Parts: sequence; C-alpha cells; structure tokens
Amino acid sequence: MADAVLGARRVHGRARTRGHRKRFHPLLIGAAVVLVSLGAAEALFHLLLKDTLVIQRVAVESELRFTTAELLQIAGIGESEYFFALDTEMIRQNLEQYPAVRSATVHKAFPDTLRISLEARKPLAVSFATVGGVSVPVVFDEHGVVFEVGTAVSGWDLPVVSGLQLESVRPGVQLPAMLHGFLADLKQLQLAAPALFRQISEYRIVRRGEQDFDVVLYPVSYPVPVRIGTTLDETLFKYIVMVLDVFQREGKLSALAELDFRAGEVVYRLRED
Repeated sequence: MADAVLGARRVHGRARTRGHRKRFHPLLIGAAVVLVSLGAAEALFHLLLKDTLVIQRVAVESELRFTTAELLQIAGIGESEYFFALDTEMIRQNLEQYPAVRSATVHKAFPDTLRISLEARKPLAVSFATVGGVSVPVVFDEHGVVFEVGTAVSGWDLPVVSGLQLESVRPGVQLPAMLHGFLADLKQLQLAAPALFRQISEYRIVRRGEQDFDVVLYPVSYPVPVRIGTTLDETLFKYIVMVLDVFQREGKLSALAELDFRAGEVVYRLRED
C-alpha cells in the first residue's frame, strides 16, 4: 500500500512538471514574436527611412551675426545632410573653433530640424598689434583670446591694455599665459563694478622679468598714473579713487607724478619742476 502511494506521488509530480513546462511555451513564443517584429521594424527603418530623412531646417539662436551660408560653412554642414547620419559633436567642435564663438550647443529635433545655440565671446579690452609695420587694434576676452583684429574691430567702449608686444596677431591667437590672472580679475571688476571699470582708460603692462610685471592704471577723471601689482579687485579700486579724490580736493593732484599702491599703502612721487 505504501509503495502504491509513493508511486502515485511520483506520477503526480511528473504531471505537475509537464504542466509547468506547458505554461512557459506561450511566453517564449510571444518573446520570439516581439524580437522578430523589432528586427523587421529596424530593417524596414534602415531600408525606407534612414537615408530619406534629410535636414530641412537649421534653427539658430545666437548674438553673432552670421548669414546662413557662413554658419553652414563654419559648422561643416553640407546642402543635403541625413538626419541620423549628422554628427552633432563634430559640428559643435567646428563652431567652437571659430574665434568669436565661446561655446556652442547642437542637437537634432526629429524629423528634420537641427538646432544650434551660440554664445559669443564678450569683449574685455583692446590692445594694438603691429601688422605689416602698421599698428592695428585687437579685441580679446578674459581668456586672452583675440577674436577681432583691424578693420573687423567693432566700436566697443573698452579700456586699452598697452605695453604688449604683439606681432602678426590673428583671430584665435591667445595672449601670453602670464596675463591670464590679471585678465580674470579685470573681468570680475567689469561684472561686479562696471562704473569703476569704466573709470580706467588704459592699463599699461610694465615687465619686470620673464613672468613678472606691474600694471599702471590711467584713470579717466584724474590725470595721474597709478601703479599696482598684478592683482585687481573692487576694494583696491575704491581705495584708489578715494585717495585720488582726497588729493584733488586738497589741490595737490597736479603736483603728483605717480601713485604707487604695490606695498598696500599709497606711496606718491612728485613731479620734477
């Protein structure tokens, strides 16, 4: 009797196993159908759509004044570009190699649009370079990247950075690395205190070695040069203006040859009669 019961249990176990296997069959079939459908859809896409969707519209958001033809040439975009084959990263790199472009964002919008957003370099100061024996203006940003030269220079109201030995400068050239800290400070002053920034008409670079220099400021409202180190900040500028104002109110400004703030305290040098 015990053997009969045991045998029945074994038979019942085998029956349950067969039933369990049967329940997986529809799932496997469904998965196979889905995979086949996806494969067919992909094949159909490559056959019918991939090489037929062409960029029809280029939407540009930019402060820079490019004609459509100029932009397409800079970006490296041909007349007929397939939507899925277009390399947006390469287009971005091409655009950012153009000196006036600080950064570019490029992405595609299905089914036929390319969207481009350009951030222009912001002018910080102007200097002068000798090109063909002639002095020409050059405009650069806080990174020292020159992006306008000669007749291309716009009518920016900018201070002059003099004392640089610039020869054969072209758009895209970067000023010497030793100036980068000074330019970064100057940019911060331009953003944080634009009124003070406009108080200086010229910054003259006076070399004191291979990598060391002083900066001499020429204020707009006071006819006295002011010598500082290489560090600029709003506090220092306010102090300079305050000292100049005191000398002016006391009637002593015309006697000054130069003010020197390099030691932290003002040192003045009188004109020689």
